[in-house]
Amino acid sequence: MNNETVMRKVLGVAADADVRAIKAAFRKKIKLLHPDRCKNMDTTIAVGRLMDAYTGLMDSCRQSAQPSKPQEDEYVCQSMADLFAIGEIAIKSQDACERAAAVVALGKSGRRAAFTYIKQTLYDKSPTVVQASVLAVGQLRLRQAAGDLAAVYERGDSIVRLRVLQTCGMTGYVAGYAAIMEVALEDSTPLVKAEAVRLQRHFSNTDSGLSRQRRA
Repeated sequence: MNNETVMRKVLGVAADADVRAIKAAFRKKIKLLHPDRCKNMDTTIAVGRLMDAYTGLMDSCRQSAQPSKPQEDEYVCQSMADLFAIGEIAIKSQDACERAAAVVALGKSGRRAAFTYIKQTLYDKSPTVVQASVLAVGQLRLRQAAGDLAAVYERGDSIVRLRVLQTCGMTGYVAGYAAIMEVALEDSTPLVKAEAVRLQRHFSNTDSGLSRQRRA
């Protein structure tokens, strides 16, 4: 058997399986290896084999000019098993578009456990994936990501830095984000600095309003 035949056998798909069929088979099999289902087993090797087969077949599809750009609605997180499957794609897929789409789904999942994966994708080599990860932090209101966002802000370009500030606004002005705001207020990019000033005013007004309510 050639390598592609072996990969199709691992995933359990036919020789003419298209991109959607390959993705569906991967998600079905990876869910069976979720830690909650395999508490007494080390699934590292099995997950690795599945991931290798999946990425290999996806590469083959791309080379065959089959459409491979994922749509966000292909990744729906309705359970912890879904979260596990999508998270594995987010951190291990070789396609940046696919990783980004998986991260978007994690952000929309409403599950804070997604931070296990997002914490890793915040350091992805693709700016697109990093931006999606920063947005996901905001969508999930992950205040524990402050340290990671500070690191992302420090090394990011102006677009990433702007996304980090927007996420600060989504999560709320907590102590952990004060350091980011302090640096952003001195940012050399006018748009980023302007957003930092806007956020500072917004949170100052919010804090003042809450103080007045407490006194009343």
